[in-house]
Amino acid sequence: RDSYLVAVDEPGETRVHDVFLLDADFNVERPTRYLRKGLNMLHLGDEEEHTAANPETHAESPGTPRSLEHHQHPHTSHNQQPKTQSESGAKLTLRKIFTLGSSRRARSSSPSSSSSSSAPSSRAATPLADPSTNRPEESPATANTANSILDPERMEENIQQRQQEGKKKRKNKTQDLSHRTFYIENSQMRLKLTARNERQMDQWIASLERVAATSHWTQENRFGSFAPIRLNVSTQWLVDGRDYFWNVSRALLLAKERIFIMDWWLSPEMYLRRPGREHYRLDRLLERKAKEGVKIFVILYNEVSNRTTPTDSNYAKQRLIGLHENIVVQRSPSHFQTGTFYWAHHEKLCVVDDTIAFMGGVDLCFGRWDTPQHALIDENEADQIWKGKDYSNPRITDFHTLNKPEQDMYDRAKIPRMPWHDIGCQVVGQPARDLSRHFVMRWNYLLRVKTHSRSLPFLLPAPDFKPAQLTEMNLTGTCEMQICRSAGPWSMGTPNRVEDSIQNAYLKAIQLSEHFVYIENQFFITSTTVDNVRIENRIGDALVHRIIKAHQDGTPWRACIVIPLLPGFPFPVGHSDASAIRVILECQARTICRGPDSIFARLRREGIEPSDYISFFSLRGWGKLAGDTLTTEQIYIHAKILIADDRVAIIGSANINERSQRGDRDSELAAVIRDTDMIDCTMAGEPFQVGRFAHELRVRLMREHLGVDVDALMTEQMDAIHTAEPTAAAQDEETPSTPQPPIDLSISAPSVKNLDLDDGTEASTSTSASPSAPSQEGLSDSTTSNTPPLSDGPDRILSPPGMAPSRTNGTLYSHGGSTRRHKSVHRPKPKVDTYGFEDPLTPDFYEDVWMAAAHHNTDIYRRVFRAIPDDNVTSWKQYREYVQHMDRFTKVAPRTASPSMARVPSESASERADGVASTADAPHVAKDEGTTTAEVQATRPDLDKRDKTRSPDLLSTSATTTGSQLVDNGPRKPSRPDQPFEAWERDEMEAQLGELVGNLVVYPTRFLESEDVANNFLFPSDRILPLPIYD
Repeated sequence: RDSYLVAVDEPGETRVHDVFLLDADFNVERPTRYLRKGLNMLHLGDEEEHTAANPETHAESPGTPRSLEHHQHPHTSHNQQPKTQSESGAKLTLRKIFTLGSSRRARSSSPSSSSSSSAPSSRAATPLADPSTNRPEESPATANTANSILDPERMEENIQQRQQEGKKKRKNKTQDLSHRTFYIENSQMRLKLTARNERQMDQWIASLERVAATSHWTQENRFGSFAPIRLNVSTQWLVDGRDYFWNVSRALLLAKERIFIMDWWLSPEMYLRRPGREHYRLDRLLERKAKEGVKIFVILYNEVSNRTTPTDSNYAKQRLIGLHENIVVQRSPSHFQTGTFYWAHHEKLCVVDDTIAFMGGVDLCFGRWDTPQHALIDENEADQIWKGKDYSNPRITDFHTLNKPEQDMYDRAKIPRMPWHDIGCQVVGQPARDLSRHFVMRWNYLLRVKTHSRSLPFLLPAPDFKPAQLTEMNLTGTCEMQICRSAGPWSMGTPNRVEDSIQNAYLKAIQLSEHFVYIENQFFITSTTVDNVRIENRIGDALVHRIIKAHQDGTPWRACIVIPLLPGFPFPVGHSDASAIRVILECQARTICRGPDSIFARLRREGIEPSDYISFFSLRGWGKLAGDTLTTEQIYIHAKILIADDRVAIIGSANINERSQRGDRDSELAAVIRDTDMIDCTMAGEPFQVGRFAHELRVRLMREHLGVDVDALMTEQMDAIHTAEPTAAAQDEETPSTPQPPIDLSISAPSVKNLDLDDGTEASTSTSASPSAPSQEGLSDSTTSNTPPLSDGPDRILSPPGMAPSRTNGTLYSHGGSTRRHKSVHRPKPKVDTYGFEDPLTPDFYEDVWMAAAHHNTDIYRRVFRAIPDDNVTSWKQYREYVQHMDRFTKVAPRTASPSMARVPSESASERADGVASTADAPHVAKDEGTTTAEVQATRPDLDKRDKTRSPDLLSTSATTTGSQLVDNGPRKPSRPDQPFEAWERDEMEAQLGELVGNLVVYPTRFLESEDVANNFLFPSDRILPLPIYD
């Protein structure tokens, strides 16, 4: 093939012993052809030896040709010691061959052959034999030979000496065979090849060099990536697990030849379509395709310990390989064998028939399926959306007993789930082949370094599509796409190459951005110093330099960064076992706002106010548990994207931290996408052309975060399309559903072009990136496969088009501004224009809608829940006050008939939630030891005690109500801090929660700031484990 070599016994054999892939490090090492330098080299040793032995004879005939000198040597010396002379001559000749450089330099220093031969020798001349004293028959050699025959000891020594000389001769003979041996190498291996003859070797070398000169795999690519830039690509972004898993299920149904799956965590029992149907459960679907003859290859990350990383990859492996013999699974090598304990294989990849590929931040596992509404509650036992382990809240307790997938981990009436926001993408055509090649490299590398009890095959990469093939199958679009990755010696077996092309792509996108950068990521740790450990990835440097440049040039530029409120690890922040949470929060604080190396400090040194150019946000939701108990939880942001100027989008699995960006740590994948289909738009009020793919993705995300019902928008546009172009009847539910045209979420409605995956032949010729609207089957009898589910959450806001946004009263507080506590002042509810997301920099949108909504929602959550983390919580004392207030939601309300209790936020109550399912196998579940206040005081004895008599000023007595009017039954006295809330207090809280605008809140940059300044934030135990584990 044009991009790889296959090692087989004979041509045409199907059994492959290894696969050699061409890459940027490909090189052909020709042999050093000592024996092809000419016959003069063969006589060089004899000439020099004869010169040393007979200087006079050699000087007498200076004009004799060097090639004939061997035949004019006196016969006496050869006749006297024929065997010894020939052996020494051969050794000398080989010695001169391997020291050819020094011999050439010696000869080149002589003016002529005559002068060099006549020059006096540095070594003493060997005396000539005198016939009068040494007769030939009594020569010393003859005498020694006779003595050795008579002396057995001497004879044994001679035999050993001859054996050693024979070994040296055989070794020299092997070296002489290098004239038909050569080497080829790539980033993973160095292969020795031996041809049958020199002519065949020359043909091999010429062919390999010709292929290397024309192959794009051997060229250096942009960002230092292994893959080239692909043009005319059809790709589609997929926001949240519902759309991602729906499209994955459709693609798996179409598989005909082979399926590649690579995940950090895989749950065989997870449902790809909800409510759950057995034939759409992942293991059932893979078993069905395996029985049809499809080969399924799976690579799983092998966790260091199931207690630290509870993914139980061995259970997943045994479960899958037990389904059918066509399913084969490999786990990454044992960490004890490789000595790599800190890093992980973090890619998320699914490739179907080398034609359709899915990548991004979504693992095929529990806890990832979610909708744009991000519901917290799922109490319907008859038809649950999240069954068993899929109903999860890692902030309460981590996963356990994964071999019992149908068993709940919590009491659903008391503990909310933690919503999961994620982003992936689907790609067809040439980039799918690049992702397939990456999987093949990983699979074959694991085969080389691991010992398997079962025979597993080496995989061959699929050849590149030809342009005519892509056009014929309608697999073309208007996007420009390149696959990047983080890969190094431990993860990919490349000892001399570390690929950090993802970081390079992030840096270049930020540097070349003209106006706006939008980032969603699970972490934000970059370009700082934490406990004398330097964080080396340069994404933070790129942001600072770009802001300084914008400030100096006076051009509008802004970065909008959305990250989780807290890392997704169990235990409250003040718990002694919450080291991972505190260390990550410390690293992020040092990156953003604290210390001389933080982004805010570096900008202020330049005279720049950080809030003018960069802002940080998070997501939070709320719901009602059993007994009308209010609850809240963060919406965990697991997406890893960057959008620059609505022109370039980077979607992948790489976090913004050292582990993902360095290349030699966690292995990652990402796609750099630029749409050549440009649409007219505005940026900072000026005309500006943007790419359709990136623009629609950014608008879709911002609409979701501000509470716009994106499903309703899809439904409206789908109805309009179906009215204009009636579609065929829906197919049977077990058959892949009729393809849906992607919905345009931008302000202008372009022509819709279809991405058809069901028949395997049609694909999108459009660059529309909006995902199709998969449905929730079984929600109602009238729901069809082409009707998206409607939002039923309390945060549905769909303002009429054209409604003018209102300006907010008061000055919004900035990140890292004054040190005062932020008082909860009542701000007017921002009005969201569904079609007002075109320009992210105009003040009418960014300040009056986006920023205003974030601060408005933050104030409401502060008044109602006192949710943690918060900018008003700067000390452990205030932290305990907030925790005690949150605990009040778990107490029985006076009007509650049922004694049901509810765990509200993840920082409240005890170390173990009352609603956590009891199990002896749960590694992270401890016994109930009382309230969080007692725990924090036990773990931090230096914390002050709370004044129990203090009455919290939590609620505004004149709170605006929506949909109902509170009844005034006379004077209302707030409940005491150690008592449950009164009924009127709960009603007022719910009324205020009804004023929320989506899920957007401000990321707290002053959380426990006073303790951090006093070096009292991190516990002593937090510094035991090395920092690279967390950063």
